[in-house]
Amino acid sequence: MASVIAITSGKGGVGKSSVTVNLGLALASRDAKVCLFDADTGLANVNILLNINPAHTLEHLLKQEKTLDEIIVEGPQGIHVLPAASGIQTCTNLKPPELKLLIDSLATLENSYDYILVDTAAGIDNNVLDFVSAAQYRIVVVTPEPTSLTDAFALLRLLVKRGTNKAVLILVNNVASYEIGHRIFKRFQAVVKRYINIQMSYLGYIATDRAMADAVARQTPVVVLHPDCPASCCFSALADLIRRHLVNEQNLPYFSHFWKQKALSDEADKNQNTLLPPAKKALLEFYGQFTDEAYTESDMKELILSLESVFEKRYGHPVKDISHIMAVLLVDARGSDTKIKQMYHALAKTYERQFGRAIENPSARVLEQVAGNTVSQQDFDDLLQNLSAVYRQRFGSGFWGDSRNLLETIRVLLNK
Repeated sequence: MASVIAITSGKGGVGKSSVTVNLGLALASRDAKVCLFDADTGLANVNILLNINPAHTLEHLLKQEKTLDEIIVEGPQGIHVLPAASGIQTCTNLKPPELKLLIDSLATLENSYDYILVDTAAGIDNNVLDFVSAAQYRIVVVTPEPTSLTDAFALLRLLVKRGTNKAVLILVNNVASYEIGHRIFKRFQAVVKRYINIQMSYLGYIATDRAMADAVARQTPVVVLHPDCPASCCFSALADLIRRHLVNEQNLPYFSHFWKQKALSDEADKNQNTLLPPAKKALLEFYGQFTDEAYTESDMKELILSLESVFEKRYGHPVKDISHIMAVLLVDARGSDTKIKQMYHALAKTYERQFGRAIENPSARVLEQVAGNTVSQQDFDDLLQNLSAVYRQRFGSGFWGDSRNLLETIRVLLNK
């Protein structure tokens, strides 16, 4: 029974498909039977990297136009590719006969190979999460770029949120050494551990190597074109590690079993929804629409503000009370001196506009600040001089009057 490994990432451009192809070929060179399951709905990167042009895809299988054997394409070193991308989008809306055909086909794949490497699409949509959840093992590819790490964090958070908290393996791509990759992993692990309940392990690294770009340009995998380059050596070491540790010891059909269970769960949810009141059903449909479709940030903000306005008009109070709003603001400003000062000045100005007076007595504020032991005699002298200068500017005369001038004149005369 095959070990099913999902190779995924939070964002595109981190080398996920290149890792899938080269790792698959490295495993095949060790006499493993390997199938690349191309589930990337956005780009046919596996086809480009292997320089193949499949005539048929999973969609033809689901429409019963072609058999499983007819859509599978053979690549270099006997590796097989199942071009699934164009059929993935329909997997969540299959009719019972099509769903049975998909499950049976996945079971056939599991019985025919040693490894099935699933190249998921980049991002965090439901199809990606389904394929990552379905796999026995999960490899998340990251790079040192902050955006790669933040998007990988978002992916892990959503996996846990939907109940998939199986351990993940982190592969750091495009770094100079194992140690640098491990440092990046440790920093990422520390953040994830603080906020997400999921186990992570460091799988390894792929070296920064000019040979990778050359291989992509020639549409030939780097392990074939440059078998002795640093990147190829990393893929070889990775394949050895996977052969030793990522095995299907219990000989279970993880992949097909997931889709079977998902079909049963979806059917149960559908039956339950038919019993819901119309208003509740409409609300669920509304949620689904804004979860699945690509709305811009400004569209979502406008929607939220409109709903809050309707709520306040109907019930006479805002959705969030003042304590909740202040808590959110304080969390957002935590650790930022600038943000907290901005909040303070904004509140003070708002108070003054509404009530016609300062939020606190200026004299009391000054006395409070200078009353402590931290203010020196020189600080007091400077403060008095500054206040005196402001007083003269505002009122056209000295604060101390003529008596102060007379005393100063006497002091000068005595010192002569």
